[in-house]
Amino acid sequence: MFIRNFDFLSPEITLYFEGRNKHSSVVSGIITIISYLIILVVIIYYILDFTDRRNPTIYFFNRYVENAGIFPLNESSLFHYLSLISTGSNRTIEYDFNSIRIYGINRGIDTYINNFDYTQNKHWEYGLCNYVEDICYKKLNKIIDKIIFSHSVCIKKYYNPEEKTYYNKGESGFVWPTLEYGVSNPNRTIYGIVIEACQNNSIYNKCNSIEKVESFFQKYAISFNFIDHYADVLNYNEPFTDYINSITDGLTIATTTISVNNVNFHPSLTRTHDGIFIENLVEEKSYSLTQNEKLTVNQQGKNTVCAFYFWMRNNMAYNERHYKKFQDILSNIGGLGSFILLIGFFINSLVSSYVILLDTQDLIFKIEGLNYSKYNKIRKSITLLLAKEKEKEKQINFQMKNENKNKVNNTLQNSKFS
Repeated sequence: MFIRNFDFLSPEITLYFEGRNKHSSVVSGIITIISYLIILVVIIYYILDFTDRRNPTIYFFNRYVENAGIFPLNESSLFHYLSLISTGSNRTIEYDFNSIRIYGINRGIDTYINNFDYTQNKHWEYGLCNYVEDICYKKLNKIIDKIIFSHSVCIKKYYNPEEKTYYNKGESGFVWPTLEYGVSNPNRTIYGIVIEACQNNSIYNKCNSIEKVESFFQKYAISFNFIDHYADVLNYNEPFTDYINSITDGLTIATTTISVNNVNFHPSLTRTHDGIFIENLVEEKSYSLTQNEKLTVNQQGKNTVCAFYFWMRNNMAYNERHYKKFQDILSNIGGLGSFILLIGFFINSLVSSYVILLDTQDLIFKIEGLNYSKYNKIRKSITLLLAKEKEKEKQINFQMKNENKNKVNNTLQNSKFS
């Protein structure tokens, strides 16, 4: 009756197989071991991923800012040096101060200087690099060639026009050049490195003759070398990797034009969302340089040969890195572990149904074979017993026949005598 469907009080009936409430098999055991081994591998993988910080969730985007701020071009932000290389062999030679002069300037809206008298304005003088004094952090030792660096020139002095005084790098009055606001801002400030032929004047009076300088320029080129950076967001400890980059330009004394190398300064920010249990935000700023164009412009000064100008872009590159927390790891292990066990249960159910059928048939055959053997024994015993009874009955019948026959014969004999 349908009323039985509402029965929730009757005890459950448990079917036991060979005295156990579940059917175990070798195949199911192997599937179980494989499932737990896979779960163990998953646990080890997620633990290593959590401890080594190898697979963050990464987002990239650029954001325009009208005011990119003020960026000092010090040793840690724009580490650079200039060297002379042979145009034929590309080999760095020892710097010749009697043939070439290099200085740096900060300029505003008027992008390129016209007959700029740097002796009356603030500027930075470049002098021979010192490997011990000018290497600002140790890891540069691995990527900078000591001989090339020792033959190159670096920023050494700053000239303050108000005080009309030079300050050596490291002194209290020394300041670094800056990039300000970005190229899209009308109040921008750029930095320029100007290369000019050496000329005897009130400051320098040990220059070679113009003929010797021109001969020198035909053999060599100027190489602007700098530490560039690229974002390696998968590297947890060092999201920015340093490497040597360079821009090379020829040395030609022209009367009307010079070559100007415009270099874009790309600021970037890596935001690392880290933490074991709670959020922890770490920000690291860096930059990369790109030569976006090389122009030929009107002569800026009768001795100017070429120049490098640096512009800061108004686009800030953001790199977002999100690392998993401990609770995320536990959630991933639990979810994936449950899925693996579910797959194991599904495969085992397909195999176990067939294994149970085979084992049940084998058990039934054993039981039937045992009953048939007992039945034969009983049947033989009964048959033997019946045979004995029949034999006994025959003997009794035979005796009764003999007795009846004797009675009949005796009766006939007595009737004759009578």
